[in-house]
Amino acid sequence: MKSQHIAAYHLVLLVTRVLSFHLEGKTYDSDTIDRYAAFKKKYAISFDSMAEDAYRLEVFTKNVMFIEETNRRNLSYTLEVNEFAAMTQGEFAREKMASPDSFPVHSVDIPLGNEHYMRNDSLEDFPSDLSWVERGAVNSPIPQGPCDSCYAIGTLGALEAACWAKTGTLPKLSVQQIVDCSREEGNLGCVTGSQGFTLRYIAKYGIVSDEDYPYEAKEQQCKNDVVSDKTKQYLKVVGYNHTMSFGSRQTISEVFSCNFKRAP
Repeated sequence: MKSQHIAAYHLVLLVTRVLSFHLEGKTYDSDTIDRYAAFKKKYAISFDSMAEDAYRLEVFTKNVMFIEETNRRNLSYTLEVNEFAAMTQGEFAREKMASPDSFPVHSVDIPLGNEHYMRNDSLEDFPSDLSWVERGAVNSPIPQGPCDSCYAIGTLGALEAACWAKTGTLPKLSVQQIVDCSREEGNLGCVTGSQGFTLRYIAKYGIVSDEDYPYEAKEQQCKNDVVSDKTKQYLKVVGYNHTMSFGSRQTISEVFSCNFKRAP
């Protein structure tokens, strides 16, 4: 009887395994099935129906093929599977990338005086390439997660680089503080925000480190006790300037001057 139970158990496993290779008329090898299962387990992802699961397996497989093909080209970067690997490019763009119309329409200036970032430099004065990552001026990317906090991540990245240029030390500033605490300045937490509103907030209240206020990828109640603790504040913004009109040679020269001669 025991041997019959064991045989039946292995038969069930075999049937399940064979069926798993043929979903919605498509065939997948065992490595793809295992990788897809591990992906769903790692990111706690599930789907409402077998049909949706089969479709997501197809999308996942195509994205993995794109990742592997890209990495075989030995570019200056590599790709890897993340929590968005079962989404199409169109879905990702619609759900995770804000359109220009979704950004706040108001901008804010905190004057810096008459500094103009060497606006008269010739474009021929700059090197053909420069890696601030290799020089240690850029932190590793953080997983943004389901929160549309890119406005805060990008703004703080610029401030971190400015700190590095001035002090030689690269801090990691709190994105979560911006997400949680800057609605009064015009940002909308995990919905959207702007560089101007973020800089204005930091000019008023300062910014603490990610260690003191770590990233959670969701909007929460502002931790005023941490934000108001003067011993934890890493910096405040004194001011910033906008460049001239987009697309002009003068604007390009400004951007090049700032990036090549100061910091990213």
